[in-house]
Amino acid sequence: PVLCSRGETHSRSRQQPQHGEMPSSRVVPVHVEKHEDRSDSLVSGNSSSSDLESPSGTEKRASPWHVWRGWSGFPHDAYDGLSDRTKYRFRCFCKLLCLSFVIFLIVLLSCIKVVDINQQLLFKKSTGWYVRNGPFTAVVWPHERMERREATTVSQRQYVVIKDLHTELLQHHTTSGLFFLGPYQELVGVKEKIVLRRYDYIRLIDKLTGSERVVHGPQVVVPDPLEESKDGPQLCPVISATTSVLVEDRLSGLRQVITQRGIFVPVPFQKIVAVREATLLETNQFAVVKDELSGQLRNEEGPQLLHLGPYESLGRVREKVVLERGQYVRLIDSRTGAERIDVGPASVVPGPYEESSEGQQVAVHLTPATAALVLSMTSGQQLLVVKVGLLTPKPYEKVLEVRNRIHVLPHQAAVVRNPLGDLLIMRNETAGLAFFLQPYHSLVPFQWSSYKTHRVSEPGPKENVTLIDMRVQRLLFASEVRTSDNVKLRLEGIAFWRVMDVAKTVSMTSDAPSDVAQRVRNTVVHTLSGTSLEVFMNDFSNITAEASRRAASESFYSDRGLQLETVEVTRFESLENETSEALRTIIAESSNRINELEKAKSVNDISFAKLMNEIAFENHRTQLIKARATNLHLESSFGGEASGSRMMQRAGTLIGGLEPTLPSISERLRIYKMQENLKGRNSDVKTLASGGAHLML
Repeated sequence: PVLCSRGETHSRSRQQPQHGEMPSSRVVPVHVEKHEDRSDSLVSGNSSSSDLESPSGTEKRASPWHVWRGWSGFPHDAYDGLSDRTKYRFRCFCKLLCLSFVIFLIVLLSCIKVVDINQQLLFKKSTGWYVRNGPFTAVVWPHERMERREATTVSQRQYVVIKDLHTELLQHHTTSGLFFLGPYQELVGVKEKIVLRRYDYIRLIDKLTGSERVVHGPQVVVPDPLEESKDGPQLCPVISATTSVLVEDRLSGLRQVITQRGIFVPVPFQKIVAVREATLLETNQFAVVKDELSGQLRNEEGPQLLHLGPYESLGRVREKVVLERGQYVRLIDSRTGAERIDVGPASVVPGPYEESSEGQQVAVHLTPATAALVLSMTSGQQLLVVKVGLLTPKPYEKVLEVRNRIHVLPHQAAVVRNPLGDLLIMRNETAGLAFFLQPYHSLVPFQWSSYKTHRVSEPGPKENVTLIDMRVQRLLFASEVRTSDNVKLRLEGIAFWRVMDVAKTVSMTSDAPSDVAQRVRNTVVHTLSGTSLEVFMNDFSNITAEASRRAASESFYSDRGLQLETVEVTRFESLENETSEALRTIIAESSNRINELEKAKSVNDISFAKLMNEIAFENHRTQLIKARATNLHLESSFGGEASGSRMMQRAGTLIGGLEPTLPSISERLRIYKMQENLKGRNSDVKTLASGGAHLML
């Protein structure tokens, strides 16, 4: 080292370092004072002005190196005699030593482990693993492999699942409290114990072997390590008098019904399929039971408490069919289609496959005035049953309707349509007729207009007509007409008509009264349109009668099978006010005259009709006498011809039979004449013998 003064030292500190020297951030000034004085100053922490003063002339505190060198007793002369590079190295070493000590102290503090009472340390060494349970405090150096693990708190209703890392086997720990794992154990989980009540059971299945066990309560169950329960705790069914349990053996697949009363606990590999309630069948009930193996149905009649078999199912509970007298039920088998009829009084239980779509039916009560139309569903034919009493149809028969006997009076006619569409006229002019409509026959109805009031317009109200009245019928009509002198009148009248030929009427018109009314109106209008009001009022009766005769002679009515008897005008009035006043007086006078004339005419008509009836009666008697004479002549003629034919036949038979014996025809005729003479004599003797004559000798 180079000793210099304070000023030289300061200048040297700012010079560049020489070759081979390490640069220094700080140059410690070296003084020539005595060593004793320097040491004292260093220990006391004071320095001279040169030591505490920086190159810039400011004060500077003592470095730790100076402090350490002061109290460590390091000789100043030895340190001062070192080179700057050596000093630098020495200082670096001291710093590194201090740093190492600090690091060691930090590592030491971090390696101190405090383990609580619910913790443990797992040490993994090459020689083996071991655990140390707390509480304790220890130093664990970083090179030691260690794992801190928490202890598991296990309650009384819990258990711990543990896995052995060597054997991979599972174990259960059931003791309550703190549980510490072993060195080669792993915690799988903490599970709840299974608490079974009095009516509970659980099915446990071993996942390794597939074995099964059933545990029932009351108890607390801890499954084995490889056991599991898919369904968990289940309620044991309680079997009473009205319940049963259907179980299935999963090994054999067979089913069984358990009816023993009490709590039922299934055995291993036994599955509860259902808990069944027994069906109470009343006296008027029955149940349809199906066999699931064969598919067959059967009936179980009440009263009973029905328990189903292991392979049976309940279809439905139905009421028995109670039939009273006069009732029946039709039952159809849904499999075969067979049909049967049960008649009351009876309590009927249909077969398992039988159904009744109609339910209870009432038998048909037939009287002499009614008949039943029955349809045979096998042949499709209809049959009319006419008998007195209750009619119950047979199987495959159906009652279509009950028909009343149709009574046709002598003055009536009925029109019947047969299956071919032809119309049949049913009428008896002497004693009437009563009949039933035969199968496929129908009574033809008619819609005829009703003329019970005077009206001008058409159409009028309709009425249904099933029996045509052949008597004279009255028809009221009204019409508006203008006379030749242009007076508008309203006429009201009556037309009497009748049906003469029903066949023509039915075929030619659909509304006979309407045809008659319209034709009568046209006739009246045509007649009065060419007559003046004065002529009409003076000759009212003759004009009306002429119109009636003209209308009756028309072919319009005969073509339709009708006959117009007469047409009478009962009232007429003017539709003009002035004419009406004049007509009232004329009508009042004319009415009296007409009444007198009509009265006299009525007497003459009655006498004439009586005379004509007597003439007709005598003519009929003449025809009767002639018919009787003709019949007697014909009867005698036919009797003689028949007697001659028989005689010729007998003669031919006798003569032909004798031909092989007597070839001569004359001989055979002689024998025939002799036989006839003998017959004549015998007849004469017989007549004499049967009479009362006496022979006088």
